[in-house]
Amino acid sequence: MISSIAIQNFETHINTNVELHAGVNTFVGESDEGKSGIVRSILWNARNRPRGDEYRNDQLDPKTKEDKLKITEVGIVYKGTGLVVRGRDGFSGGVNHYQIDNKEPLRALRTDVPDEVQEVTRMKDVNIQGQHPTEQYFLLADKPGQVAREFNKVSGLSIIDDTTSEINKQVRETNSTLKVVKKEIDDRELQLKNMEWVPKAISQATKLKIKKTKLKKATHKIENLEEVLIQLDYVNDKLKGFDNLDEAMMELEAFKLLDNKIWAAANKQKSISDTIDGLKTIDTQLKASNGIEDAVKELKQLEKLDSNIMKHELFIVDIDNQLTDIDKTKSDIDKFNQILLQMQKEFDKKVISEICPTCGRSDV
Repeated sequence: MISSIAIQNFETHINTNVELHAGVNTFVGESDEGKSGIVRSILWNARNRPRGDEYRNDQLDPKTKEDKLKITEVGIVYKGTGLVVRGRDGFSGGVNHYQIDNKEPLRALRTDVPDEVQEVTRMKDVNIQGQHPTEQYFLLADKPGQVAREFNKVSGLSIIDDTTSEINKQVRETNSTLKVVKKEIDDRELQLKNMEWVPKAISQATKLKIKKTKLKKATHKIENLEEVLIQLDYVNDKLKGFDNLDEAMMELEAFKLLDNKIWAAANKQKSISDTIDGLKTIDTQLKASNGIEDAVKELKQLEKLDSNIMKHELFIVDIDNQLTDIDKTKSDIDKFNQILLQMQKEFDKKVISEICPTCGRSDV
């Protein structure tokens, strides 16, 4: 993963270059010769630790400006991804900077490593283990189970444990859910058992609903009949004031017959008047006539007319008598018509204008 390391002014290293080979590389030397410094330089480059400025070389004087300007720098070539150079000067508050493949420097935000650097280094804490009194030896103090889990993480086998754990978790949750569902099913079955009367009750309720509808219709009909009876009683009470109505209708019919006779007498009177007018015409013609034959003819006509006149005079006398009776009858008819008209208005006002006793409708 790492091809080479270039270290400047980091701990005991002033200018150190390390070439690594594929496989396992071993650093051998006496104590305090920089073996652990190499590991910590990798950690500082990839993970921004240790922090602060204690990692700077002890030979640099922090009080002189010249030494402060000297850069502490670690450059690592990550095989297949690129070169990452991490550097910082000796001034307090100095800015950490990163450079990838000699491009424009990147600034670290606080203690975070830029995402672009992490994509190149691909390093995590588990990949870098130190050998220092303040650091824990890699997996030596861990229990076998923890060591196995760490190796599983490194090799990717932890996914099996994670999957198994997740499956066991889901199984436990499913079993718990099944218990709840089973209890709910049992409760529902008990409820259903206690509600066996419901279908029968629904059937009875449906029948009651039908009966209620029929009862409502029957009640409505009864109410309508009661209203009709009340109207009939009212009409009967009104009709009690017209007990002589039948007699009045009979007299009215008699008056109608008498009126017909009057019309017949009037027609006869008109016929007589026409005859008299004819006699007057003949008399006028006789006066204007000078011929004897015409006179004889006219005389015969006059005799004939005289005979007719005698008959008509008798008839006229009879008619005059009848006319006298008719005039008297007309007067009586007029009076009776006024009485009848008044009764008719009263009847219409009290009966017909309100509620019909046969159909129950009102014209008001």
